[in-house]
Amino acid sequence: MATLTQTLSDYLRGKNPNLYMKSSTRGSNTTSSRPPYLIPGSIEKWEDFGYDSLQEIYGGALHRVLTRQFSCRDYSDIPQKPYREIANENCLEMLLAMWNWRVISEGLSKAQECLYGRDNTKVIYMAKGGRSRFAMGGKFYPDWAGIQSDPQDDLDPTEIRKPPNILPGDSKLGRKWSSNKIEDGLVDPAHQNSDWMKPLRQIFTYCVRANARYGYIITGEEVVVIRVRPILEPGDPGETNDDQESRHESESSKIGQETVDSQASLPDLDEGHDFILSSPVFGKVEANGRLEYKAVPWSNAASLDPRRSADLTVNLALWWLHIMASVSSNIKEEYAPLKEVAKPSCFGVVHSSFPLPETSENMRPNLPFRSRKRGSSAVSDKGTPPDDSEDKDPVEYRRSNRNMKRVRTDDEDTQPRRQTRSMKSQN
Repeated sequence: MATLTQTLSDYLRGKNPNLYMKSSTRGSNTTSSRPPYLIPGSIEKWEDFGYDSLQEIYGGALHRVLTRQFSCRDYSDIPQKPYREIANENCLEMLLAMWNWRVISEGLSKAQECLYGRDNTKVIYMAKGGRSRFAMGGKFYPDWAGIQSDPQDDLDPTEIRKPPNILPGDSKLGRKWSSNKIEDGLVDPAHQNSDWMKPLRQIFTYCVRANARYGYIITGEEVVVIRVRPILEPGDPGETNDDQESRHESESSKIGQETVDSQASLPDLDEGHDFILSSPVFGKVEANGRLEYKAVPWSNAASLDPRRSADLTVNLALWWLHIMASVSSNIKEEYAPLKEVAKPSCFGVVHSSFPLPETSENMRPNLPFRSRKRGSSAVSDKGTPPDDSEDKDPVEYRRSNRNMKRVRTDDEDTQPRRQTRSMKSQN
C-alpha cells in the first residue's frame, strides 16, 4: 500500500471522498422505543470546539504533534462501486470503515506513540460499537465506540472482556437527518419526539449511560460532535457570575492534571454500575442534562484559502475527540474552556522528542549567531553574542537597521588570520 509523508495535520485534513446519495432512502429516522431514550433539558452550540482551541489545548502539545511529518498509509483510492454509492446506513458504515476509520486510526497510532510512549493503558482505539460494553449496563447498541486497553487482558489473554465505551458514536443518513434542523435552547416538550430530536436523544442517552463526556453523530454530509453535562440549578456551586472565572481556573488545573479516569478503575460491570449510580453528577445529567454540539461539514478539507485554512475536517475533529476522551472522559458538572486545559502528566514524551515545528519564526532565535545574515551599514548600539556563540574572543557587535554586524577587535588583530585560497594565490 502506498504511503504519504506529510504532516499529521495535512493527513487528517485530506479531502473526503465524493459520495453518491441519489439512491439513498429518505424519510424519518427509525429508533427503537426500547430502551427509552432520555431527553436533554437544553441544546446549545459547543462554541469553543474549533481549530484555535485545538492549537492551544494541553499547552500546545497536540499542535506540536500535528505539525510533525509522518509516513502514513494512503487510503484515498476508494472505488465508486461499491463503496461511495450510499443507499442506506449499512452502505454508509462500509464507506466510513473504508475511509474515516482507517485514517483516524492511523492518525491516532502516530500521535499516541508520541503522547503516551509505552503507557498503552491510555491509548484509545476507534472501534465498532459491538466491541464495547456500557459502564451502566443495559442493551445499548451504538454504531461506534472509543475503547481503551484493559490491563486485565495482559494477565489472561485467553479471557478478553469487552472494554467500556468511552466515546459512543452513531451513523445516520444525511438525507434523513441534518444538524441544520436543530433548535437551540431549552427543549420544548412539543419537540421531544420531533424527527430532528430523535438522533440527539439517542446519542445523549448513549453518553449518559456510558458515563461518557463526548459522543458524535456522523452522516455522509457532516459529523456532529457532542459534549454532555448537567444543567446547574440556581444555588449549585459555581453557578453565580462572580464565581464563574475562578471555577474555570480551578477546573482547568484539575482537568489538565488528570492522568487516570474513573472508568479505568472499574473492575467489572456491576461495580461500574454502582459507582456511576452513586455519583451526584449522574442524577443531575439524567434528569436535566445539557447537550452541546458542533457540526463539521463533510466537504471541509485542507485549503490554501486563508479564510478556510483553519477549518476542522471530519477526520481531524474525530481524531481530536478521541484524544480528549483518552485523557478524561467522565461526565462532570462543568468543563474549563478548551484553550485553558493544561498538558496532562500522562503526555510524557511529546515535549522532549517533538520540539516546535521548524519554521523561520521559531528557528531564528536558536541559530548560532555567525550563521545569521549580516547587514552592511553599521550604526551605534553595542551588543554581546548569545551564550551559545562559538566566539571565544571578545567581539564587538554593531546594530544595523535590520541585524547585527560583527566587527573585529584589537585583540583579534594580534592573532594570525586564516588565509583563503584567493589570498594565497595573491601571495
